[in-house]
Amino acid sequence: MRRSSVVLAVLGVLLIAAAAVTRFAIVPAGTKLPGDLDTTVHYAGKGSALNASAILGGNPANAIARNVDMTLDSHFTVSRTDGDTAVIHIDSTLNGAGTPIADNHVYAIDRRTLTEAAAPAGEQVEKHSGLTIAFPVDPKADNSYKYFDPTTQTSPTLTFVGTDTKGGRAVNHYTAQATGPVKDSKLSATLPPVLPKALATQLLPLLPADLQARLAPIAAQLPDLLPLTYTATAKYDLYADTKLGAPIESATQRTITANVSLGAQSIPLLPVLDVNLTQTPASVQELADRVNSDATKLALLGTWLPLAALIIGVLLIGFAVIRRKPATTPAAPAAKEASPEE
Repeated sequence: MRRSSVVLAVLGVLLIAAAAVTRFAIVPAGTKLPGDLDTTVHYAGKGSALNASAILGGNPANAIARNVDMTLDSHFTVSRTDGDTAVIHIDSTLNGAGTPIADNHVYAIDRRTLTEAAAPAGEQVEKHSGLTIAFPVDPKADNSYKYFDPTTQTSPTLTFVGTDTKGGRAVNHYTAQATGPVKDSKLSATLPPVLPKALATQLLPLLPADLQARLAPIAAQLPDLLPLTYTATAKYDLYADTKLGAPIESATQRTITANVSLGAQSIPLLPVLDVNLTQTPASVQELADRVNSDATKLALLGTWLPLAALIIGVLLIGFAVIRRKPATTPAAPAAKEASPEE
């Protein structure tokens, strides 16, 4: 067999093996949540918020800042990976409600399913259940996912609404709603546990008419300190890329309501925060462009390069087989034997 044919056959086998390794080993690793994730999402909208300084300053008329411009910046980073587990940080800051409101969380998630995972040794993370930052690759167009709401510590079902296009990318649209008592310990620590009766009396004119009618007759008998509890409602609109599962656009409506406890009753008093925020167009396009770039790289690595390597490998092996035997040279004519006479 020709030496060159052996070389071609070996190269062909190596190319086919490389195609298989790329397609079935390297590509799946590339679909996991990257260990160097570092991105910021920007939101803008309107909202209302309780102005604590106005209340404490004896200015109840300005106790609630209504319909003011608000922005939210959410920073997502991965600080550590351990096999298929990633430690993610979600650091958000709400501006426009007086003093900036920080909302920071740390979770351990599975890098493939994007749901909860056991924390790596030495890491302090928060318990959660469901998705937090993105959907897995090739997200299902159904109601099988849950989304974790950190304020209520609940995981409502994500309802599949349909498909859409955002930033030039095909997306799945999901919605979710969470309602319940505020259980986020960090948030609870920033909310006053009681309301002095003097302040409650000042706030009375700001309350809805039906609530004023209920509280006015008993205002004088109220205790000096009114125990407060808080409930929250959050509505989410999420648009996930149909290929990579990455979020392209999102919106949220969030309300936190203070409730006054009177005996066995818990009466909704007033919202301390009520915001309606949507992702800015520039932020949507930035994420769409990033996902488009990642999808192109994944298609090149997962389809075109392995396919090209496979085709070239097969051709090389086929060529090696065709020319496997060396060319034969014609045999030289036999020498004529001399006759006895000669």
